[in-house]
Amino acid sequence: MPKYLALANTLIAILLSSHAYADEVRLYNWTDYLEPSVTEAFKAASGHDVTEDYFDTESLRDELINSGRGGAFDLILVDGWSLSLMSEKQLFHKVSELTKELSTHIDPRWQEACGDYGIPYSWGTMGIMHRESISKTPITSWRQLFHPPAGHSGHIAMYDDAVDAPVAALLVDGADPFTSDIQALKLAYTHLKAQRPHVMTYQYGDAYAEEHGSASTMTMTMGYSGDEYSISENTEQDDWVYVVPQEGTVLWVECWAFPIDNPINQATLDFVKFLSQPEIAAQNAESVWMASPIPSAVELTSEEYQSDDALFPSEQILERSHLYKVIDAEGQLTRFKMMTSLK
Repeated sequence: MPKYLALANTLIAILLSSHAYADEVRLYNWTDYLEPSVTEAFKAASGHDVTEDYFDTESLRDELINSGRGGAFDLILVDGWSLSLMSEKQLFHKVSELTKELSTHIDPRWQEACGDYGIPYSWGTMGIMHRESISKTPITSWRQLFHPPAGHSGHIAMYDDAVDAPVAALLVDGADPFTSDIQALKLAYTHLKAQRPHVMTYQYGDAYAEEHGSASTMTMTMGYSGDEYSISENTEQDDWVYVVPQEGTVLWVECWAFPIDNPINQATLDFVKFLSQPEIAAQNAESVWMASPIPSAVELTSEEYQSDDALFPSEQILERSHLYKVIDAEGQLTRFKMMTSLK
């Protein structure tokens, strides 16, 4: 929006008044997850180039980081759960001073998810996507994913992720989604087994839609806020809707992280500060259509953006939701066995 870009040069001039470097800021990011006009505004005012390479799966990104090749980039976008694991391996710089400096802008709950090793960039939820024309009754509960209405039977794409699939099953009965309690996991497994006859594929729904396009026969899937747009586009079916179930959900946060093998340069710090300015964050978030972790940025956006329930669930649902946290070894093994047995 013009009012945001009009402020860009002023903000960047203030940010960079004492830094006349020509360093390049190299990003490793999801495709189409940063508004080009924002990087252009930064580049024009600062003289710093911003280049992006892209990953399309978390496993591809994690393989690069764990192999020691993260130093090829200045910033990598990493979800808070993965970042907490990788920080234990000392793969990223600790940036406590930067998090303190930006704390006046960023909501503390999203900073908590990134810890001392990352700067929140976006956040979202896990939920159920379904074709509204097929659903004869409203989809409001995780239970309906595992015990689906008749119209969806045989047309469900269930993401077989060993963390998130059991998480959804645990939430059916209000259990801690990251528990290692064997009885809670056994109950969750009954829902996964009950769902099995209704499942068409254990492929990630968004990936299934991209592969099959308009020939898709999927009518319900588990996924993440924002998936509904790409599924609708790929399948050419305009009745896909996204629902955050009434039992609550898990909250993901994407964080900018600084690879340990690459010294942090001033241009990179300036770029992160730039993205965290409310006016810039507002323009970027609304252009990409992602939820910003900066409350004052959200206030600057349109009514259409602010009223999108897929981006911003009610506070009541958020209160029943959980940030991702590390699962102990026993819990991870149990989940792996649960998902392996289904196939």
